[in-house]
Amino acid sequence: MTVGVSKGATSDVPGAGVLPNMVIALEGFSSKNPPVFIGERARRSTATSVVLLDPTTLACCQFDGCRMSLVKFDLGAGTSSVVGSIDTIFGGKRCETDLMTWDGRGNLMTTNFYQQTCSLYRYEEGQIRFVRDLAYQAGDRVHGIKFADSKTAAVTSRGKAAGVHFFDLESLRRVFLVPSRGESGQDLCFTEEGRLALITTLGHPSLFAVPIYSSRIYLIEYDVASGRFAVTARREFKTSHFDNMVCYAGRLYVTDQYNERVVTLDARSLEPTGDLWGYTFPHGLDANFGIIAVTNYGNNTLSLKKLAANGGDVARKAVPLVAD
Repeated sequence: MTVGVSKGATSDVPGAGVLPNMVIALEGFSSKNPPVFIGERARRSTATSVVLLDPTTLACCQFDGCRMSLVKFDLGAGTSSVVGSIDTIFGGKRCETDLMTWDGRGNLMTTNFYQQTCSLYRYEEGQIRFVRDLAYQAGDRVHGIKFADSKTAAVTSRGKAAGVHFFDLESLRRVFLVPSRGESGQDLCFTEEGRLALITTLGHPSLFAVPIYSSRIYLIEYDVASGRFAVTARREFKTSHFDNMVCYAGRLYVTDQYNERVVTLDARSLEPTGDLWGYTFPHGLDANFGIIAVTNYGNNTLSLKKLAANGGDVARKAVPLVAD
């Protein structure tokens, strides 16, 4: 594993100043999967998702490698090491994963691209292990994923199943749906109680070159008990392909593969608050503990940057616990 550090790089988030950057090159894997086009640009599917588990530990997945790795890092010193890795699994077999999330209490979930399902993992005592299949079937590919609470997951899908699907983690039955007909649901995140942000695209990756399309971000108020939801704000980004989104310290962070940037917006108004640059087909990301971590499909790396001006080293709240 190779580590590159640039301590004189300037963050593009307003007021962030001169902060350290760190790039971690991951182990390469051979794969029969073909290159994928985002618009007219082709790339391989390598480092696909990341979650920050604490200020010095992250978990990341590699799509083609069907692997999840545990990485210890020191952003100030520019050092890192892989301290463990396991196969990503569904149905007893290795599988390609797309995005990943965790609940702040040791539980992680991935979306499994070809199986159109999810898997549950556990991080404890410094190790990650597979727990069980989550065989909820949305009806098409599932891409984005978040814990809604300790008993409910929310995933995004496309095609006839497009939108946000809430499902019970035990029964695996759908309990709520926010449709996004005609748009591919890419990812979601929860901004406040009863409010979520959703990113969609008006196209999707292809095995051949296609014209690039637009991405959209929605703010949505919802109530699972009544089955009601309402869009309160929308912003469209021409010539873009959005993938992963998190809410941290009042901002939304969104990867834009096509333009090789991370878009940041105010979580209440969707007003842009600046872009982060220096990525290569960025796909997965997480922001927590005053750090942003991004996976790069273009060169199979992880990029880490300190976000000291945006909330200090505050930790994101764990997902709500639901009593039995």
